[in-house]
Amino acid sequence: MDQINSWQTLVKKALLQSGICPDIGLTLDHLQGTRISGSTFDRSGRRHGAVELLNKADKNNLRVVESVIFASNASLGLSAIGVVYRDTKGNSHVCQIRKKGEIILRVGALGSPQLLLMSGVGPKSYILSLNIPIVYDQPYIGQFMSDNPRNQISIAPPFPLNAIGSLVVRITKSFYIEAGIAVKSPPLNLTVLRISENVSRPLSTGSLRLASPTNASLTPIVRINYFNDTIDLYQCANGMRAIGKMLRTPVMEQYKSMDQRGQRHFKFVGQALPQNQFVNEAMGEFCRKTLSTFYHFHGGCLEQKVVDGHLKVTGINAL
Repeated sequence: MDQINSWQTLVKKALLQSGICPDIGLTLDHLQGTRISGSTFDRSGRRHGAVELLNKADKNNLRVVESVIFASNASLGLSAIGVVYRDTKGNSHVCQIRKKGEIILRVGALGSPQLLLMSGVGPKSYILSLNIPIVYDQPYIGQFMSDNPRNQISIAPPFPLNAIGSLVVRITKSFYIEAGIAVKSPPLNLTVLRISENVSRPLSTGSLRLASPTNASLTPIVRINYFNDTIDLYQCANGMRAIGKMLRTPVMEQYKSMDQRGQRHFKFVGQALPQNQFVNEAMGEFCRKTLSTFYHFHGGCLEQKVVDGHLKVTGINAL
């Protein structure tokens, strides 16, 4: 068994020994327990995401939508009838939909509320403050923005390993744990074992604002308010305690380094876990200091707030 498989296998054993069962085996399903999953990282440590579809596209065919066009009449009410888009040369164009057609916004948790706000759909006072003509007063667009808080520890093992993405996953009702390997490029030439924890269903929410009322290429300004709800902080502390319990299992001993006094311990890269992991204040402080994004933004156009059960924008036809 090579070192990559050895690391993944031992991590799985450590997770099971620390008390999360059952052993689900190899699956891509989101089930509670410990499992081997897939990865978007290749063996060289390079991540392959959906953005690669754009990288291979013909840029001459790409269009940047700037706003949606609306019309209103007595019989149908307010309807989306087209879009304004910009070509690769920066020229603006208008494209109208056919009869009984519709416009589908598929620009993610950030792009969808951004485009609606730029089109005049959103909280009336905010839209007017940007000198955007109000089309439809929808107070919940751009609200309830959230992301899964991510915290991790990094350990330098006493021997080198090859890079690999997160393949071992431990899922509970409130958090999940992933383990992977990163290799730092020269001149460091450092192998780092990374074990991360993510709060699975965060309650803390924030909001989204436009960086520009006219330029859709500028990423909107998002305030997530991580750990604003103390339950999220509590779940993070529990997840990091689970990692601490995992590190205390016998199978993880080989990843400890020996110091000058002959004592073996984990060589943390960055913030180490608190010595007393049962002190809530210490674990909460650790979670705040090591917080990072999971890049899993959601909200902004919530179902039953902005869209209905068929994902149609309420109050507007054909959108």
